[in-house]
Amino acid sequence: IELQGKRDLIAATNELALKNLQSLAENDYLAFVSKLLDKIDTDGVIMLGNGEKYITQTWLDGYCKQKNKKISISENQGNFVGGLIFYTENKAYDLSFEMLLKNYNEKCESTVVKHLFDSLQAVK
Repeated sequence: IELQGKRDLIAATNELALKNLQSLAENDYLAFVSKLLDKIDTDGVIMLGNGEKYITQTWLDGYCKQKNKKISISENQGNFVGGLIFYTENKAYDLSFEMLLKNYNEKCESTVVKHLFDSLQAVK
């Protein structure tokens, strides 16, 4: 029951985090997206989610010029709100806000499970 409570708390926190990410002011949103793109050291294509309101071709052109990258925007749109999916010839990086939070959630759950397992081992 305690584990379920922790899962519920993590899920509620992630839901709130997603809402906060989606409601960032334009400058903060684009700064966050820039940091995500900075971590990928290759050229590629980005897919934006339905209703993307801040990432534009003009913004991306400025980002690419500043970072000396070649990134284009796909004509296709993804079924997510916020963030992007970055494609190269051989790889895809799902940087949608939903996936970032899902990965974080899984990391939190694995930490909780590890602590519970370590506690059980200490009792034996």
